[in-house]
Formats: sequence, C-alpha cells, structure tokens
Amino acid sequence: MYRDVWNLHGVPLDELKALWDEYDGSNCPGGFSGEAIHLVLNLRGHGAYCPV
Repeated sequence: MYRDVWNLHGVPLDELKALWDEYDGSNCPGGFSGEAIHLVLNLRGHGAYCPV
C-alpha cells in the first residue's frame, strides 16, 4: 500500500477522485488499492469526498 500512496502523490485531484469513483470495494482502479486512494484523498484534505 505504501508504494501505491507514493505513486498517487503526484496524481491530479480530479484523476484521484475518478479513481475513487471506480473503486467498488474489491477492485484496484488504475492498479491502486482503494485504501491507498482513500488515504491520499484524506491526506490532501478531501476525505469528505469518500465518506465510509
């Protein structure tokens, strides 16, 4: 997961949100884990975009 977080660091916010929108709880959009996408959104202050 740490590698995913590192690789998502430079992804633009709109692309990051699109990856989250593709996440269904079991897949890996763009090859990234949903947990990593969620974490990066939270780190950027956009955690409200993906409430759980």
